[in-house]
Amino acid sequence: MGYRARSYKTEGFILKKKNYGEADRIITIFTKYHGKLVVLAKGIRKITSRKSPHMEVFNKVSLYIVSGKTFSIVTEAQTVETYPCLKTNLPVVAHAYHLVELVDKLCAEKEVYPSVFYLLERSFKDLDKNPELAQAISEQFSLSFLREMGYLAPGKIMTGDELENYLRGVLERNLSSSSLLTRVS
Repeated sequence: MGYRARSYKTEGFILKKKNYGEADRIITIFTKYHGKLVVLAKGIRKITSRKSPHMEVFNKVSLYIVSGKTFSIVTEAQTVETYPCLKTNLPVVAHAYHLVELVDKLCAEKEVYPSVFYLLERSFKDLDKNPELAQAISEQFSLSFLREMGYLAPGKIMTGDELENYLRGVLERNLSSSSLLTRVS
């Protein structure tokens, strides 16, 4: 049986957050070396929380995590990159949600996908710098991601409704971000 560190430091992207109890949140983070992790951020909803501003969706963060019985716990958090356009431009927000939803739905917990990490990082940077290209960046991410995960043959190109229908077939359901995308298009 392999040894697993009781505590470790990692960097990753906040994919989603969910309230838990009175003051805590369950955070889903996608990291380069540990894959997708679901961690507990204790006390993050308190007004005095020092971690709260760092733990926003789309942020790239550096975290110190301690392994627990039910959840691993975030003990320290520091923002590495915020990507401001991903939070202020509604069409870009919709496309960014599309990216994180795909990663969350198709990447297994604790499985390492370094190429997907780099793809997500590059796509966030591109969305932040070129908001007018959000649709194209989102579609390119979807195609590259599907290829990387083995769902799409190399060289196969799809756009628009064809890509959306293909994603629906892979996931066997609609993406929540799809309704957002149709409203802002």
